[in-house]
Amino acid sequence: MLSSFLSRSARAVEKLPMDSTVPTRIRWILVVCITIMASIFFVDRVNISIAGHSIAQDYHLTDVQLGKIFSAFYIGYGVFQIPSGWLADRLGPRRMLAWAPSGGRPSPLSRPAFPPASRKPS
Repeated sequence: MLSSFLSRSARAVEKLPMDSTVPTRIRWILVVCITIMASIFFVDRVNISIAGHSIAQDYHLTDVQLGKIFSAFYIGYGVFQIPSGWLADRLGPRRMLAWAPSGGRPSPLSRPAFPPASRKPS
């Protein structure tokens, strides 16, 4: 039974439109792009935790309120996992990887719209 399954699988692979056994250059480009994106997201999370003390002082936040702000990063990841997977299936990985970094950038760009409650005079 196993041998018939393996022989059918081998025939199915032979009928693929392209030879998937030979790695292409685009695969390595995608790996590099994904690694760069993951690094940027990691640096964002690290920066917000390092700046947490200053943020709490500027906005007069308690530790609980600051914890809620930090957890917003993880809630955002959790909420967008399913829609992102669905879009990756619908649009394909190339389009999704091209769109994903620009989709996450509006939030840091909106930070100047919310100045601290009290600023120290220069």
